[in-house]
Amino acid sequence: MSLIILAGLLLRLKLVFEKALWADEIFYFRVAYAYRFKEILLVDHWIKDLPPLFPLFLKTWISLSLSILWIRLPGLLAYLISSMLLVKIFNKLHWIGNLIIIAFFVFSPFFMYLNFWVTPYNFVLLFTLIQLYILSEFFQGKFVKKEKLFVVLFGLINLFLFNSHYSSVYLFLSYPVFLLYLAIKDIKLAKTFFYSCLVST
Repeated sequence: MSLIILAGLLLRLKLVFEKALWADEIFYFRVAYAYRFKEILLVDHWIKDLPPLFPLFLKTWISLSLSILWIRLPGLLAYLISSMLLVKIFNKLHWIGNLIIIAFFVFSPFFMYLNFWVTPYNFVLLFTLIQLYILSEFFQGKFVKKEKLFVVLFGLINLFLFNSHYSSVYLFLSYPVFLLYLAIKDIKLAKTFFYSCLVST
């Protein structure tokens, strides 16, 4: 599994140096480079559907270097962490099933390009997988004695998701399905999840 993930990293690293910044990458870079922190925080710039978390991070990041590798490095790091999270989330599957999922993520042209681009969707992907991992642990009862910790983690990740990109709402739309599942499986877990959703709003 590690070799597959490493192969995916090398392929993405190759694309980093082969492709110049283009399309949406340029738009995100221009916002981070040209606007002040206050303007980005208040979305006082021309990309009105871009929440502040990603451009604030990018502005801080590019203050250290403007090399193409450095600018695109967060996407590569997001790829590595996302790969490890997928392995953990699906570790209950037979190794073949796990291998198929990881191989699809690693070698899919869509994810391959996404992971080397300068884009908030890398944040959305990463935080979505972190949330799914937290939820998988919660469903298995691993937060039974740490309910407050779950509420805090769940709320924080939702906050990061929504402030990364509004497309994260698609994950939020799945929460009623999770609540229904928990109501059938364990009413106590369902109550904690429902409370966590309320706190997050």
